[in-house]
Amino acid sequence: MKVKEIPVKKLYISDITNLDPINVFIEEVDGSGGKFTIECYGKAWSYYWGGIGKSTLMEFFCNCDNHYLAGKFAPMLESQIDDPDGTVTAAREHILEHRRNRNFTREEARDKYNLTEYLTPDQHDNMFEVFGDEWWHDMPKQPNHEYEYLLRILDAVKEAIAYVVSQVGMCPFGPETSKQCTPTRAMDCGSRHKCGKTVRKVVRDEHGIKSTSVPMKQTDGASYG
Repeated sequence: MKVKEIPVKKLYISDITNLDPINVFIEEVDGSGGKFTIECYGKAWSYYWGGIGKSTLMEFFCNCDNHYLAGKFAPMLESQIDDPDGTVTAAREHILEHRRNRNFTREEARDKYNLTEYLTPDQHDNMFEVFGDEWWHDMPKQPNHEYEYLLRILDAVKEAIAYVVSQVGMCPFGPETSKQCTPTRAMDCGSRHKCGKTVRKVVRDEHGIKSTSVPMKQTDGASYG
């Protein structure tokens, strides 16, 4: 048996508007990537990235689009889900459109329309009668609140990383640039480090560091260990 001790960075993020405290564990592997783990209110998301080039794991994470990250952390989580409450409206609009295009006779349209009064997605025979073979493709959609929840968590983590970087004097763009980079206390939108790379949008107001998406109530909401 072999045992290897691997240093892990931990962020504890609290005092976040409409979110519970978040734990972030960052395990970097020299020169090849690493593992990012996020915990919030009993749920956890984790993913290992390898071969991310010269970027640090924190830099790579902050530069990734949230939808890309969500696809890695929760690959089975859809951004939209079926909207059962909109089924009747969608069915009637479908029938009227096909009647206008002469795809249904008047009698066919009337018979289908009568099926929609109490139509629900679990009535497979009636859904087939109204929408046709692949009726599930015509189901109305609504935003998935679990997906939106994960995006808000990702925003908070990115903001916390930017804040911690500004406090401890590290360059978020890796050790190669840290000696020549002097981060400011608050990283303004579009400002550039001396290393020449643009920092993430973070706005400072009288309450501390906050972003346009998930504002922090106070500046001591993120701790680094």
